[in-house]
Amino acid sequence: MKPRQIVDIGRERWRLLLAGLLLGVVVAGLVTYFVPREYSSSITMIVTTQPDPAITATAGSDEVSAQRISTYTELMGSRRLAGEVITALRLPETPEQLANRVSVTTTPDSALIAAAVTDSSPDQAVRIANAIGDAFIRDVAQIEQPADPAARPPVVAKVFQPAVPPADLVAPRPLLYLAGGVVLGLLIGFAAAAIRSALDTRVKSRNQLEEILGAPVLGAIGRDRTMRSSPLRMYGASHTPLAEAFGHLRTNLQVAAIERQRKTILVASATSGEGRTATVCNLGLALAKTGAHVLIVDADLRHPSVAGRLGVPDAPGLIDALDTAASAKTFVRPVRATLDALPSGLCPPNPSEVLGSQRMTDLLTSLRDAYDVVLIDAAPLLPVTDAAVLASRVDGVLVVVRHGRTRVQDVCAARDALHVVDGRILGSVLTMVGHTGPRRRTRLTRFRSVSRAWSPIGRPSVNGASRAAPPVPTAPPPPPVPAPALPPEPFRPSPRPRSNPDALAEPSNGDGSPKPSERDGSPKSADGDGQSETSVVDEAVDRGSAAR
Repeated sequence: MKPRQIVDIGRERWRLLLAGLLLGVVVAGLVTYFVPREYSSSITMIVTTQPDPAITATAGSDEVSAQRISTYTELMGSRRLAGEVITALRLPETPEQLANRVSVTTTPDSALIAAAVTDSSPDQAVRIANAIGDAFIRDVAQIEQPADPAARPPVVAKVFQPAVPPADLVAPRPLLYLAGGVVLGLLIGFAAAAIRSALDTRVKSRNQLEEILGAPVLGAIGRDRTMRSSPLRMYGASHTPLAEAFGHLRTNLQVAAIERQRKTILVASATSGEGRTATVCNLGLALAKTGAHVLIVDADLRHPSVAGRLGVPDAPGLIDALDTAASAKTFVRPVRATLDALPSGLCPPNPSEVLGSQRMTDLLTSLRDAYDVVLIDAAPLLPVTDAAVLASRVDGVLVVVRHGRTRVQDVCAARDALHVVDGRILGSVLTMVGHTGPRRRTRLTRFRSVSRAWSPIGRPSVNGASRAAPPVPTAPPPPPVPAPALPPEPFRPSPRPRSNPDALAEPSNGDGSPKPSERDGSPKSADGDGQSETSVVDEAVDRGSAAR
């Protein structure tokens, strides 16, 4: 597993990591609470020789001393010595139980022997350790007693360091348990996250989508809660995260396709409910804002919804243009100044055959010559073959994939279906992406605040401060030239609205009726005064011209 994959798993499944961490902490707390307390006290003994002055030391005295130290080490931890301690202190346990609680160690190349005793009572641990030292001295003296009772024993044992209170707490160890619980909990959480990620076949990242399709991700459209109440196509706000996302998609698409004279672009998806129609409409508006003449063609003859979303009649439309000899421009509906729509018309019984006809190829050729960009919305690739039929007749395909919902096998099947018909995949769009983080939202909010804090001459800014107007010139200013009035944008409700899971819900007042701003088609600014930011800037320019 690559480090990047580990980071992606941790970022996506952080809840499992947090759950594992909390589980480890809880287990550590329970172990600390239920483990009985144990204290340890140790005593250190020294075994020394006291040779007879009248006897000369032999050459092997050191080896004999080492052998005796090894023997006395076994003696200090033996059941015999434990029984003597139990008898002296009247302990309610067996010699085997006490011997198991005694740990004997020796220091290399020395005559020191240490015995550590653990007990639930700190005072009891100190008494047992000192009693072991007393019994050890008696046993060594008894073993080393020579045949002559008046002679001095060659080896004696003494207390080098007695056991003194307080005894050390050896169990439980909260810090050690906590550290172990944290590590074990994180490992368990990451293992669960890795297993779940391995079993989860949904598309979850840009890198994963690029590897599957073999094409770049041209845009990532975030999940915006306000999209239903204020969709971009209605209000045209230019400083929201949604507008910024479609602006990035527009720029990347222009570089990848439009600048290379790939004008007819099919927007396809593997299955339904991935935001395909919403992407087509918002992308068309974003392209139209740059001055490009854009046409949106609703070729989804199964469940058409472009007309209802753009507010134009859905009949007559594409089917009528294919059935009659009239020009396709007869059935085109204007939506904005440089944005047109060709609705689907009445749904035919054989959509695939209609879209695969020579008449459809000729229609696309004529539309390609008449418009700068032609965006085509078609049915999903996997259930039907409509989109695959159109893929071979357009300049490129833009694949829409929903983040965290579309499965990898579906994307692979859609890719293979496009490759079979020699469809050119220009790139992909990842929709319904989670929030990009507080830093990006903060930057967008700050940018919007700065842009709106600018106020024209003589108009108060957002914070209430107004800029002083320049001195009035002595000569009377020339009368301002009024700007030519633009014809109102047509906005007619669809006589036959259809529902589509890909389309965003129209904003309403709660009773199903559109809001007042939607009836007349006038965009509403974020200030709530019914005037868009563009009109405010145009008014400022007119005032500046009048002042000059």
